[in-house]
Amino acid sequence: MRHRRAGFSLVEVLVAMVLLIVAAVWMTSYTLATTASRRIAQQRSYALVAAREVVDSIRRLGFTGATNTATPLQLQTRTVGGVPLTVRVQVVVASDNAALKAVAVTVSNNRGTELQQLLTTLYNESQ
Repeated sequence: MRHRRAGFSLVEVLVAMVLLIVAAVWMTSYTLATTASRRIAQQRSYALVAAREVVDSIRRLGFTGATNTATPLQLQTRTVGGVPLTVRVQVVVASDNAALKAVAVTVSNNRGTELQQLLTTLYNESQ
């Protein structure tokens, strides 16, 4: 009768190593994906703040202060929370009602990815 030695065989050690490597790769990819998602969520939040600030400033200008054009009124770079953002504002007079203007504010990150878009209308109360 043959006696077995105590310990692990080479096959058992290799299987354990493969399982550890697979677990480490999975955890690394999960961490990277979570970090990227968190960064995008943070940028979207900052973009919403920038868009709301621009909408508020246009509303303060009023109907006559907002430029009547179909081309971008403003194209500016703002930094919110340390994140550089590009803000584009477009003001268009409604074709069926000259007393209404549509204002579109689009905020993108430095890679050109659109993060937020706000739409609002201005009404000319004097007409």
